[in-house]
Amino acid sequence: MIEILPFTEEHYDRLSPRFYEASAGYSSPECRGVLLRTVTRGEAFTAVQDGKVIAFGGYYFGHHPGCVEVWMQCSDEIYEMPLSHARKVIRAFRNIQRHCSEAWRFQTTSYPDEKHTRWMKWLGFAFEGTLKKITPDGGDLTIWALVR
Repeated sequence: MIEILPFTEEHYDRLSPRFYEASAGYSSPECRGVLLRTVTRGEAFTAVQDGKVIAFGGYYFGHHPGCVEVWMQCSDEIYEMPLSHARKVIRAFRNIQRHCSEAWRFQTTSYPDEKHTRWMKWLGFAFEGTLKKITPDGGDLTIWALVR
């Protein structure tokens, strides 16, 4: 069973990043610092299964009033329990929407592949475009938004 806990810095060190994050440089000390600063700007949670950190994510109010940035980083273990993980994520995302009732825009980025595209659409996000050369290794990301 997946347990949801408040995020702590220790959780970052216990997550084995997926190939995407590792190959793009998201596990570098610089990215770690950015993520930990981001966490202090909002709320964050950690998903734990059998004592192992399998994902963490959260949200913070973005650069514009009414805009919430939603983020998540996962390990490969989520693929072993896709339905259970998906249910927890959708529940957490709905809680974020309720908690941020004054927000009218929720946005996030993802890798531009079929798996992430299906995931974003399933969560209710609409594709808005491609951010060129934005990852630490110079790769592209897609930007998604849910506007209410």
